[in-house]
Amino acid sequence: MTCAETVGEAGRLVRDEATLRVGVLMYIGPWRDPGTRRAYDVAFLRPEGGGCEWLTGPGAVVPLPVSEEAE
Repeated sequence: MTCAETVGEAGRLVRDEATLRVGVLMYIGPWRDPGTRRAYDVAFLRPEGGGCEWLTGPGAVVPLPVSEEAE
């Protein structure tokens, strides 16, 4: 998924293909690492029931079909 494809996608269930985890997309786009001050395109995901967010690359984010979201 690219940053341009995420308009209106925040809050949607997605699969992180890098870890095979399913989570809620919180944000996807540029992010500046406070330690290195380098900017990266990242996706912030969190577990559906709440918990610790994790980062992944935007290319690893795949929206789940509506049928899988209901399961």
